[in-house]
Amino acid sequence: MKKLKNILLVEDDLATNFLHKMLLNELKLVDSINIAENGQEALDYINSCASEDLPELILLDINMPYMDGFEFLENYKDLPAERKTGVIVMMLTTSNNPKDLNKANDFKPTIKGLIEKPLTEEKVKEIWAHYFKD
Repeated sequence: MKKLKNILLVEDDLATNFLHKMLLNELKLVDSINIAENGQEALDYINSCASEDLPELILLDINMPYMDGFEFLENYKDLPAERKTGVIVMMLTTSNNPKDLNKANDFKPTIKGLIEKPLTEEKVKEIWAHYFKD
């Protein structure tokens, strides 16, 4: 499987970040994992990155304080194309709320899919098989 240079986890729960980061590190699929605890931190991170350091994968939580995943996506779509080219955005959720699922559909093709938390080795391998083939 292809090794990524950078992943951005956008999640406010510290335990979830710890577990997801540990899993990704164990799978040795990424060089760098950055964490933003809300959508605004994620936008700030993306805007401050050098082009070569932009994340290739964003794992985005829906429910966060300050700026949630949907608000992030509203602002993300307005970023310059060079900040988004080649970036895969996957939304993470614990919610089976039909309202959230329908709202997520409004953001396709920006988001490529919805993944139920927590990440597992199987879920990560599915993402890689679909989007990051060698």
